[in-house]
Amino acid sequence: MIQNFATSFMQYFGTPRALLVPGLALLCLLVFRKRLRLAGKLLALLAGLAIALGNPLSQAAWKKLIEEHVYWRSYWLLPSIPMFAYVFTELVWMTKQRMRVAVIAAGTAAAVCGGGNMYSQKSGFFSRAENAYKIPGVSCRIAEYLVENVGETKALVPDSLYCYLRQYSAKINLVYGRNIDGFTSVVTSKSLHKLHGLMWQPPYKVKSILKRAKKRNCDIVIFLSDWEKSADPSDCGYTLLETIGNYEIYQISENTAKAADE
Repeated sequence: MIQNFATSFMQYFGTPRALLVPGLALLCLLVFRKRLRLAGKLLALLAGLAIALGNPLSQAAWKKLIEEHVYWRSYWLLPSIPMFAYVFTELVWMTKQRMRVAVIAAGTAAAVCGGGNMYSQKSGFFSRAENAYKIPGVSCRIAEYLVENVGETKALVPDSLYCYLRQYSAKINLVYGRNIDGFTSVVTSKSLHKLHGLMWQPPYKVKSILKRAKKRNCDIVIFLSDWEKSADPSDCGYTLLETIGNYEIYQISENTAKAADE
């Protein structure tokens, strides 16, 4: 339980450096609790949240109601930034005039040292928007191609695409989306999990994948071009439409579709 708590705690804060700001704010609350008007209420709130978030019952309830891998999001309840802003502002105004510059400099330095560039490769949590849809450029081009050249369709795609295509257009139906990993609604279908497993790691077992895709009336199958394939999809009833980025877009041939219907 302690290990789970520590892991999820650091998933939220990212790096130990990010603990500098809330740590200093908490220290100031303890040291100046008699002079800060809201110190008692903030400390009580933090104590309550620590008890609520850091015990086995809350973790068990979170896992039961939502999912274990998003337990770290419960730490969004921690008022880290508002608490620092409050303490920083109060310390500035309760300090004598000649010391205010030093307090402001110290608080600003703590905020700068405790933060970082959210777009940096080191943090890896955010990336700059490439288009109006706020999805990766290659995903946007694939979705645009499908809408313009195929129309409404059902697609089987790699994990790197299923979070983005339907953000572009609801005309692109997916065999499975991110819920296959248990994000919101748990997918219980064993056959879908089997198909996901086949698409999840190389080499692609093409014949098995396409056989399952046909049974689910899947018109489009997208493969990563740099992953090894056990067979050529063109020999299994699917035609290569386009290669965009490192993705190959295959569409079921008319003869194969008719045979599947029959």
